[in-house]
Amino acid sequence: MAPMTRARATNDALAPTPAHALYYAQRAGAGLIITEGTWVSTQAIGASNVPGIYTEPQTAAWAEVTEAVHQAGGESSPNSATPARNPTPTTSAVPGPPDPQRSTPGNSGSPPPV
Repeated sequence: MAPMTRARATNDALAPTPAHALYYAQRAGAGLIITEGTWVSTQAIGASNVPGIYTEPQTAAWAEVTEAVHQAGGESSPNSATPARNPTPTTSAVPGPPDPQRSTPGNSGSPPPV
């Protein structure tokens, strides 16, 4: 089953919920399920209500999702997600390191000529 971000992690921890486990378990017959986009750090957050996999509560919740899928006869793998090269301040919870390719005065953002 192909990934599709569902934006249903509506808790402060951005952890999967029992609804996630049910959703993926119901689709276990698809074979290998690639889960929805999953943030790998606070610096990777690029949309609201998308679950992460960078804290203990999040990994524990994903373990429950995985177990539900296995119990239903399927396999699953997380889909690591990032917002893109240049997240905006409103979509990034914690600013990341400067991007050397980012457009700044005197830098077009294009790679240097070879």
